Amino acid sequence: MGESTSCHLSRLIECDRHAFNVLLDLEDNDWIVRTFVQLPDGVQPQITPEELNQADEAVRRDANVIKYAAEVGVTASQIYADGWSIGYDDRFGNRKRLQQCMVFARFGPHENLYAHPLDFFPVLDSNTFEGIQQRCLIAL
Repeated sequence: MGESTSCHLSRLIECDRHAFNVLLDLEDNDWIVRTFVQLPDGVQPQITPEELNQADEAVRRDANVIKYAAEVGVTASQIYADGWSIGYDDRFGNRKRLQQCMVFARFGPHENLYAHPLDFFPVLDSNTFEGIQQRCLIAL
């Protein structure tokens, strides 16, 4: 019999937005499900580096973000976003994996990414990468 390797996975099941803890074994090049347990309602897996990159891409093509940036002279190609996990927020329910993105303008290829922050913060659902809300700050 081949060598067995175990790994723990937290994976979002897209069909119903619940999270599960899954224990798999790799035996002879076949994955075997050992446990498949639904986590309590509202518990979600952590945001991955891949999801942070996807948030930047989603923000950069979001029509509202492009519109808000254009209002202050920033083009779509100059928009960059830095995603941060929010965790839970009562306003959005407990089955969304939320990221709040800090948005910046980058006017040159060698410019510091954080030199020109914009005054709005898109909130994304990391399950769909659709914008939920843009929170605007008013400069005093």
